Amino acid sequence: MGADSILLTVTALNLTVFFAKSATKYIKNIPHSGNGLTRFEAGAVADCLEEIGDSVSELQDSLRELDSINHKDSSKFEMVMSDVKTWVSAALTNDDTCMDGFGQSAGAKAAVKDLVRGHVIKVSRMTSNALALINMYASTDVH
Repeated sequence: MGADSILLTVTALNLTVFFAKSATKYIKNIPHSGNGLTRFEAGAVADCLEEIGDSVSELQDSLRELDSINHKDSSKFEMVMSDVKTWVSAALTNDDTCMDGFGQSAGAKAAVKDLVRGHVIKVSRMTSNALALINMYASTDVH
């Protein structure tokens, strides 16, 4: 990656935050659509919203940390990149965990699971792409 690699990485993180916030807004409105949610579905949606909220926080922490990079101090660079990788990996785990609340049981209608899953998959893919860019940027010799 060239000199623009940090810009590409930050852009990917910003887009991921945007998509995660957008998914949160959409998922929050699910209980108000259709026939409403069962108690089980409402709990799974609430848990999912908490997981995505945690992801947003971790992604925002990553952006702040990337902003603090000191390119002249390689040990600081490595520490920052380690923190960023950890937070973005945690955000990816949270995205995956979001769907765990729906489980395989019949407690949630397929339509509700599919609505949530569609948005969470987009966020998860964006997070994964951002993490790949972070890993490439962290492994470059020229920062």
